[in-house]
Amino acid sequence: MLDSYTAAKAARLSRRAGYAWPSALVKNKGDAYLDGIDVSYIAEDSVRVGSLTTGTIDVAWPRLPITSADQEVIKAANGVIETRSLPGISAQIVPNVNRGGPLADLKVRQALYKAIDLKSYASTVYWDSYPVVKGPYDSTTPYAADLSAKLAHDPAGAAALLDSAGWAKGPDGYRYKDGRKLTLTYLITASTPGEQLLQDQLKKSGIDLQLKVVTSAQLTQLTTAGEFDLAGSYLTRGDPSVLGSTLDRAVTKNYATVYSQDDATAAEVSKLFARGLNTIDPAQRAAAYKDLQDYLIDHGVVFPTYDRVQVVGLSNKVHGFAWTSESFLRANDIWLSK
Repeated sequence: MLDSYTAAKAARLSRRAGYAWPSALVKNKGDAYLDGIDVSYIAEDSVRVGSLTTGTIDVAWPRLPITSADQEVIKAANGVIETRSLPGISAQIVPNVNRGGPLADLKVRQALYKAIDLKSYASTVYWDSYPVVKGPYDSTTPYAADLSAKLAHDPAGAAALLDSAGWAKGPDGYRYKDGRKLTLTYLITASTPGEQLLQDQLKKSGIDLQLKVVTSAQLTQLTTAGEFDLAGSYLTRGDPSVLGSTLDRAVTKNYATVYSQDDATAAEVSKLFARGLNTIDPAQRAAAYKDLQDYLIDHGVVFPTYDRVQVVGLSNKVHGFAWTSESFLRANDIWLSK
């Protein structure tokens, strides 16, 4: 039960007496083993890790993955690292194909897949063994397909596509067509190493990626008005239908849906989502969502960038840790040794 909550500071939970209706996946069918859980918000990574290794806290769970270096610090203090991908939409970028800009051309969108090095992204922004994204869904999402071959880094293939689309390389290394530089505006709310790496990767193929840092309010305004070439999207849910909340015009009219597809593409995307939603047969659902994922990549509707992974550090006193289906904390079975 939630006893108290202070935004950005702390929360306190206490055991609910008489609880006896957990899921079949839970071992403990009755009251929680713990008397309660105290949650504190620690902004600094070093302070959070230090609090774990010195025993001040039992669990360190930042929003972004714990760095590989900090994971080693935790393990050296006899702590445990738990990792799991967040099911749902992978971290991805959607294009504006209805602006009349370069991304209206499918060849240019296809070139982006080949210009982006997803393996390098994962190992550079995170660490060597960090999972490389394989498609529009994170790897733990039911029916997620491995589309690695379609997302493979291929600079020569990107160059050939851009050449055939009429974008010729100029003396400055960027590509031009009818006197206009191949420039794409990417709306972001903060400039992180990931966006900067994408900018460097696309530059090698002659694409000028402009990172436009805006506030959250400005992002809403600009995306709603279609004043962008690229914008980000992701969402966590334990079912593949979640992707429809950003891409299916039959259910939503958000910016990703409105601008990432022309009308003909949008109609086919809606049909594919409907196939997945209108059957409970696992084989038929798998086939529908496989066709959907192939179609999204073949038509340049989404650009996956990385798998969204949760990394949790535990003290060696914590036992019975478990994930929910959506990679959140399930505390029914947790107990602490003395």
